[in-house]
Amino acid sequence: MKFHLSSIIQIFFVRFNRLFRSHKIEAFEAIMILAISHAYGCFNPKQLADF
Repeated sequence: MKFHLSSIIQIFFVRFNRLFRSHKIEAFEAIMILAISHAYGCFNPKQLADF
C-alpha cells in the first residue's frame, strides 16, 4: 500500500510540477477539487459531477 500511494503522489506532482513552480491558479484549483471531492467520497469525475 505504501509503495502504491507513493507512486500515485509522485505521478501527481510530476504532472502538476510546472503549474506549481509557476504559481498558476490551476494547480491550486486541482488540489482543492481533489481534496474536497475525496472528503465527500467522490473518487472519479463522474461521481463528482453527479454529486
